[in-house]
Amino acid sequence: MYCEKCGSQIENGLNFCPECGAPVAKVNSAASVAPAAAAAVTETVASTAVPTETVAPSYTEPTPAAQTNYQQPVNTAYQQPNYQQPSYQQPTYQQASYQANYSTPMSAGEAGRSPAKSALILGIIGLVLDFTTYFSIVGLILGIIGLVKASASKKAGFNGGLRGAGFGLSLAAVILGGIIVAIFGLVIVSAVLEEL
Repeated sequence: MYCEKCGSQIENGLNFCPECGAPVAKVNSAASVAPAAAAAVTETVASTAVPTETVAPSYTEPTPAAQTNYQQPVNTAYQQPNYQQPSYQQPTYQQASYQANYSTPMSAGEAGRSPAKSALILGIIGLVLDFTTYFSIVGLILGIIGLVKASASKKAGFNGGLRGAGFGLSLAAVILGGIIVAIFGLVIVSAVLEEL
């Protein structure tokens, strides 16, 4: 037997269609099934002659004596479109021959690495010179230059530990150099005043 709503085949003894859930009409006798099957086939053939809309044909199971070879109508009015993805070709780039001395440009952070190294070296040398009393003024000047270099490194975007160490050592060289120069200056001034 076939479902009147969706047209799928239903096994005998079921009360509802397993595909759409529509209730199944009970068939009383074989004599009443044959005219109903013929009417369903005639109705389906008539509806396929003028395809205005797609309607699911209703079927009833014919008796073995009245079975006919029936094929469901094929609706050829709708055809799914064929989509093709456009082809993509990656552009090719040619490097000019005049760039023989090309070097990779440094990023903002890498550009500040060189001043940070300079600040670290100047801070170390400044601290060493601060402990030698006669050259503490040179250590003070190198510490000030180291602070300027550490500041330039920060402005260039380099915030690594190298810059922090250079800044700290240069600041220590400036402070220690300033104290030693001040003390050394007071000693000289007091010595000069004692002679007067």
